[in-house]
Amino acid sequence: MKYKLFATVLWCSFFVNSSVFALDGVYSVVGLGYGDTTLDDSSASGLAYRIAIGYEFQHQWQAEFGLQRLHDEELVGSELGFSSQALTLSALGKARNRNGELFYRIGIAYLDVDGQTETNTQNTCNLGTLTNIDDSSLCSVDEGFVGGILGLGYDLYVGLNNQVRFEAEYILGDNQFSSGAIYVGYKYKF
Repeated sequence: MKYKLFATVLWCSFFVNSSVFALDGVYSVVGLGYGDTTLDDSSASGLAYRIAIGYEFQHQWQAEFGLQRLHDEELVGSELGFSSQALTLSALGKARNRNGELFYRIGIAYLDVDGQTETNTQNTCNLGTLTNIDDSSLCSVDEGFVGGILGLGYDLYVGLNNQVRFEAEYILGDNQFSSGAIYVGYKYKF
């Protein structure tokens, strides 16, 4: 949750600092999608979203820093389920045509997972701590770890500085963590 504050401050600093907009190649991305995440034999799926700031440093290469929610699940009390978010740093390689840009993504992510997962067959936790609630055992998880990102997408030109982004992404991390998501977003070049 502390990463939301960090990302919000970073995002706002770009809008306040007018010298950032003088840089040719700076862009922002906002996306909404659907994600399916697995952690230690427990899975969750739902709404996924992302925000990112990027820089095109060469006509075929971009770098992006972003914050994304891999799935959005509202947890109440002792419910089984977890939420996950990530801070990401990615390199994008791209190929242009007159209608848009095909790109691939490779990067790293710091993943933050919070919630309740199921116990294993020996009624112990592979990840987190054992919690007994209402005659059932769950594993309470509040962990952070590193993962790798692979993605493929297309930015469709809809105006001089406006693009619609379509992307599929896969993140693989420690503790049997994996997340697949499909996003539709908006990209604005400053």
